[in-house]
Amino acid sequence: MRVLVTGASGFVGQHLVNVLVERGDEVVAWGFSDAVAAEGAIVDLRDAEAPDRHNLRGLEAVVHLAGLAQASRSFTEPAGYVATNTAMEINSSRRSSGRGAFRACWW
Repeated sequence: MRVLVTGASGFVGQHLVNVLVERGDEVVAWGFSDAVAAEGAIVDLRDAEAPDRHNLRGLEAVVHLAGLAQASRSFTEPAGYVATNTAMEINSSRRSSGRGAFRACWW
């Protein structure tokens, strides 16, 4: 299965990518760093055009794990925190849905 994992450089994302690769899946891994064991790219999902610069054809599933993780920031800058996480979700779902992905999981 060809799977896009956003947030692949985060704690959960790294573990999920490793499991999928061990299982034999073709993983497209997006994160803020390229320290992943798959076809990886540094992609800033706050940029609505960023996903268009990558090959998403043939995706069968998307696991969206990207987001701001600092809970304290949600109290100090709630509007920015929500806007950033919402933009990342919209950009990943909008760009991947038109590329064949029929399964999606948002964390």
